[in-house]
Amino acid sequence: MTDPAASPPEPESPSESDALFRWVEEFLQLLDEGLRPDVDEFVKRVPEAYRARVREHCVEIAALRRGLPPREQDVGAGRRLGDFRILRELGRGAMGIVYLALQESLQRLVALKVLPMHLTISEHRIDRFRREALAAAKLRHPSIVPVHAVGLERGVHYFAMEYVRGKSLAQELEGLRARKRNEGVVDPTDRLGTRADGYITQVCEITARIARALDYAHSNGIIHRDVKPQNVLIDERGEPFLVDFGLAKDVDLDSLSRTGDLAGTPHYMSPEQAQSRRHEVDHRTDVFSLGVVLYEMLALRRPFEGATMDEVLREISTKEPRPLRTLNREVPRDLVVVVDKALEKEPSRRYATAKLFAEDLERFLRHESIVARPPSLFELGRRRLVRHRLAASVVGTAALALALGAWATERTVRASERERRAEPVVSVDQAELARLTPRTLAELRTKLLELGDERARLAPDARERADAVEREIARRGEELKVRGLAELARAVPGAARRSGEGFERIPIAPGSEQFWWLLAGTSTLAEASRLLPDDPELAARADLNAALPKLTVRTDVVGARVRARRLIATDPGVDAPIELGITPLERLPIVPGFYRFVVDAPGVGFTELVRYIDTPGRDYELDVRIRPAPELAPDGMVLIPDGEFIFGDARDTSDVYQVRRVHLPAFWIDAHEVDNAHYREFVRATGHPEPALWSQGYRSEFDRLPVAGVSREDAAAYAEWVGKRLPTEFEWERAARGTDGRLYPWSNELEGLERRARMNRERPLVPERLVPAYLDGVVAVDALPEGCTPEGLFHMLDNVYEWSDSYSRSLVRESSPTATSELIQPHPSFHVVMGGTWTDDGNSWNLSLRRTQCYVGTRLEKAGFRCARSAVP
Repeated sequence: MTDPAASPPEPESPSESDALFRWVEEFLQLLDEGLRPDVDEFVKRVPEAYRARVREHCVEIAALRRGLPPREQDVGAGRRLGDFRILRELGRGAMGIVYLALQESLQRLVALKVLPMHLTISEHRIDRFRREALAAAKLRHPSIVPVHAVGLERGVHYFAMEYVRGKSLAQELEGLRARKRNEGVVDPTDRLGTRADGYITQVCEITARIARALDYAHSNGIIHRDVKPQNVLIDERGEPFLVDFGLAKDVDLDSLSRTGDLAGTPHYMSPEQAQSRRHEVDHRTDVFSLGVVLYEMLALRRPFEGATMDEVLREISTKEPRPLRTLNREVPRDLVVVVDKALEKEPSRRYATAKLFAEDLERFLRHESIVARPPSLFELGRRRLVRHRLAASVVGTAALALALGAWATERTVRASERERRAEPVVSVDQAELARLTPRTLAELRTKLLELGDERARLAPDARERADAVEREIARRGEELKVRGLAELARAVPGAARRSGEGFERIPIAPGSEQFWWLLAGTSTLAEASRLLPDDPELAARADLNAALPKLTVRTDVVGARVRARRLIATDPGVDAPIELGITPLERLPIVPGFYRFVVDAPGVGFTELVRYIDTPGRDYELDVRIRPAPELAPDGMVLIPDGEFIFGDARDTSDVYQVRRVHLPAFWIDAHEVDNAHYREFVRATGHPEPALWSQGYRSEFDRLPVAGVSREDAAAYAEWVGKRLPTEFEWERAARGTDGRLYPWSNELEGLERRARMNRERPLVPERLVPAYLDGVVAVDALPEGCTPEGLFHMLDNVYEWSDSYSRSLVRESSPTATSELIQPHPSFHVVMGGTWTDDGNSWNLSLRRTQCYVGTRLEKAGFRCARSAVP
């Protein structure tokens, strides 16, 4: 018989192993973040079944850490991972090491995050690492560091991000604390507390920018869950960027999210995180954590402290932070109210969205009234009752009397709170009920639901008023339902009877009268469904409206006219305009497509913005500045008159680039490519990322040379900043080739290429040669006048490629037993790049051949651009 003592231990079941690992991993994370958790305190939260084994592992880990030598780098300098060459380490944390690296194909510096090899034994850590990359890759926002690439090579997991030169907010705060203690030397790279317009202004601007970034992430289904100073980078211009989505909860990736884990850094957790109230962790968790960060920036200390993690979690759950003005008398009272609103213990009492948080901070900065209000005496009493409800039981007669008195007080407070919660409903003037908007009625319905059973305990008069509101909600809902179904019937026979179909299945041409009746009907039914949410027929109809993207347009000139033109890749430029209405426009349903929006304020001016509307149900917002006509005087631009021209490539036998005559309305186009000096003004003013060619520093000799190493997104952002747009490929070719379709900018003859164009120059084969080759290859944007077009346009054949606002397309042949058909397949993520560069063979190319396609986010090392705008709205 085998000795039991010699038997190997029973293998852990998968569920046991996973549970053990999660607790040990949490302990490791606390160590990695610089905390020193007490093992005995830590294991008190571990279920009894695992406590002894978790304690054993934690004791070993703590002992090992105390004697652990400095950690070795998993990836050494000079090593390559895919397209990236490691230059040096930038920093490390619990979930990875970040290196400065060179992306060799694009010659740009990136921050390369690598999962250390010792963490790859954990599938959970790998999942979390992937989740961070996937979450961040979904987001494109000026204040979120973008992810460029994700990879796995030789067992090493990594992803590449935009490289932000600067420090973390945590480092900035530590430097500021040291300066306050007179222990630190002023560091010329510090950005926090160095602005002339004041520290509080800077702090509020940083918080508002991060709040806007969080709101954008939330609108894309991403909850960060780990907002803290270490995850906010401050660049050299003082602009903030949000990073590290390693704990993000993605509503589309629940299998990876492990949303039941205790997620977040303890000092910045929300109460619902601290108490593991999993079902309550939503976007308002990020609002609370950002409120903690704002408090810390203003007070230079965190609002919740403790010697152990459990003490910190208890502080977050039960204690109010020390009043801000006792720590910093310079904090204005309105700002204190904003901070307190963000730090409400109950999610329902915080700012409902990060956007509302940002807007209140922006109101404060503009010296306007904020929306948040300080707590009433009643609310302060309610908070105290909540905090002490679980106090130790009282002993003795006097204590019992005190307890009974507290019980009576709490009962009175509950009754008062019930009346307060009913106030928005019962205070409605009955004569005004019929004039309330559907949105207001829907809000009142929510208030009624929140009352629940307490509604029956209201005073008789209040109860009757609540009943009247409920009756009006039902009546208006039925009225809207009838109207919406009638509007659908005008769109197409039988449309009112359809259910569960997406918009694309209804055979109506976008922009037609029937199309607008369809939008009107689905919008009306969506309003009705908010009042009658239990009506199954309405729920099915509302899906039609919910499936469409929504467009909001706001302008600095109220009452501007908004039109949309669909950019059609196979047509000369734009489709017939669609009238959208007068600003402000709020959540207007719009068919997915690639649009040029024209916002026109008669007598003032107009603005053009290009957007690709593609995500079903998503909200797209345009905040438009109407530039007065004098600001758009066409200095440096050439007018291309209305008329026909020859477009296309003689070699093309399909409809994609077939030679044909097309008509274009008049437009203006820049005589020169945008140079580095002008682009640098844009970068300084907006904080937009620099081109790849500036990665080793800006040189004065760059000024008049064409900017290069920019993406289509970069080019479009600059164009909007100056009140222009990018030309379509049709406009670009019309400007370059004239009305007669000439092969070269100057004529149909190649004669004199050397004095007319900058071509046949060195092609940089190694990164170190890129800048020297650029300086040797290109010339100033206004050089070589003999190579101009008759209209006065420089460098249409040479110097750098130029981005257009036309998306790529290809010919697709579909065969059946009876026939073969040809379709033009659009590729909106790839745009057409026009012209040639300094490395091209000028003897082999002409204007009819000069177009290629490139992904809109690629910073093509030899790509620049010029701007255009329509002659009339």
